Amino acid sequence: MMTAGDRQSCQGFTLIELLVTIAVAITLATVAVPSFQSVMARSQWASDYNQILGGLTLARSEAVKRRENVTLKVKSGGASWSYEVKDSGGSDLRVRASGNDRVSLLVADNFSVIFNSLGKVEGGSCDGGCEMKVESGKHCRLIDISSLGRIGRADCAEEGG
Repeated sequence: MMTAGDRQSCQGFTLIELLVTIAVAITLATVAVPSFQSVMARSQWASDYNQILGGLTLARSEAVKRRENVTLKVKSGGASWSYEVKDSGGSDLRVRASGNDRVSLLVADNFSVIFNSLGKVEGGSCDGGCEMKVESGKHCRLIDISSLGRIGRADCAEEGG
């Protein structure tokens, strides 16, 4: 059985309570959105970095598997980049391009690596080994390609340190 006091407590929220709840929600959103954006930017950077690593790995493994030269060509124009992996006949094995303008790939324009049937670097602009710098704001990593075709990862060195 409900009493008169019970009926009054079931009538809903006051305007003050609703306004305080909205103010708390806005404050939480103001704090959460910038950190979420940085998480998304880092995720996109990591995705692009891994795509480039994947292209190099594919080129090398296809060269060994097919027992022929396979070329990876990178085109870098500031914040956009693309690469093509081609077999010795010039057929495309994979073509990828950046999906955003936040990640820059710092290599010479029309950079290329040619892997031979043993997986070693045989020519292109990477003859004798080289490295690519992939960066976006605070995030930076190097992709090192040795003359033997080994593909390694490294953090960028601090400048002036």
